[in-house]
Amino acid sequence: MTLEQIDFVHQLVRRYPDVFEWAGTADDVERIFRAAASRRWPASRAGISIDSSLATLRAMYRLGARYMTLTHNDNTPWADAANDPSHRGGLTRSARRWWRR
Repeated sequence: MTLEQIDFVHQLVRRYPDVFEWAGTADDVERIFRAAASRRWPASRAGISIDSSLATLRAMYRLGARYMTLTHNDNTPWADAANDPSHRGGLTRSARRWWRR
């Protein structure tokens, strides 16, 4: 579903360049914000969408996604969500090491 949404944003930007502009970097976001254009950039709402695959995360980045929340409503293998019973005490030790890179 996340890939479908990223593709949809790409189509919107291509179809309506007078309304939407691609923001692929922080500099792009600042420039577009200053110009008061509509801001859209793909993202993953929750880490569960990558199914614990760093390859999927890298592919989403290549497609333009620039941020991902670690969790949303459901726990992931590396982090507890606020709405799910805690199983890991927050972020796992290996996830803390990986996210510090």
